[in-house]
Amino acid sequence: MWTIIIILVAIFIIWVFISNNNDNEKIRNLNNNNGGLRKQFPNFTKFIEEDLNMIIKYDDGRNICYKKSEILGELNIGLKLEFDNTKVIYSKFIRNDGTTQIGKNVTYPFTNEMSLIEKCINTSIQDLNIIAEKQTSYDNVKDNVTDSQKEKYLKHWLEVICNTDKEDGLHYHALYLYKLDDINPIIMEANLIYKRRGNHPNNLESPSMNKISKVSFIYDDFFISAYPDVYLWSQNKKNSVRAFSLKKTNGVYLENTLSLMEFYRDLIDQYKEEGNSLECSK
Repeated sequence: MWTIIIILVAIFIIWVFISNNNDNEKIRNLNNNNGGLRKQFPNFTKFIEEDLNMIIKYDDGRNICYKKSEILGELNIGLKLEFDNTKVIYSKFIRNDGTTQIGKNVTYPFTNEMSLIEKCINTSIQDLNIIAEKQTSYDNVKDNVTDSQKEKYLKHWLEVICNTDKEDGLHYHALYLYKLDDINPIIMEANLIYKRRGNHPNNLESPSMNKISKVSFIYDDFFISAYPDVYLWSQNKKNSVRAFSLKKTNGVYLENTLSLMEFYRDLIDQYKEEGNSLECSK
């Protein structure tokens, strides 16, 4: 008698599993037909792409994962639908030595508010050791840079170039600017957060950032975040900055991204030629 009951229970569990799995596959196909999870969760993807500056790694309709190259490895943050379709934010850090550190799984907020999504993501990644040493200030970051770190910065920007689409503004900045100027990605990313949110939780932003308010549309966030001192210098010396000559500001630099990179390069080169050091470099 008990044997029969156990067999019936096992059959029922298997039936539920198969039935639910079939339903989940239907949900996957439905999501994929409607643009994947990226389209289903616009606030999540907006924060990941615009605030954290991450690029999509995959989206299979039930699991979307984003990636970002850091000095010590690759950060992954994603959103997945569990077996029972509970929505969960997850994270992991794949280190350069081959080890993987798993972040916390956090249930996706019920109300889909941006502030709650940000809180959930921060909770998920809070225990991941993304930076080698805990940094507490901009000066701390600058003072602890070694020659081997500079090589890692170059490697970081080369990986960004390889892993970003040519339509991505970060791709061009890394290719034509950052890797040539030894831009410290820790400081640049801190400045980017400061630029977009108005603050940085660990005060890692460089000194010039809090002196900048509104800027012309020709200076994008990626330029300001890596060269805030160059921007301030150019605004104070407009009459003597060669990139501002009539020949170069009559629309040429607005025609395409490469022209804009040339404009930025002119500004940076003159700034350095006058004996100035880049505050986000090295």
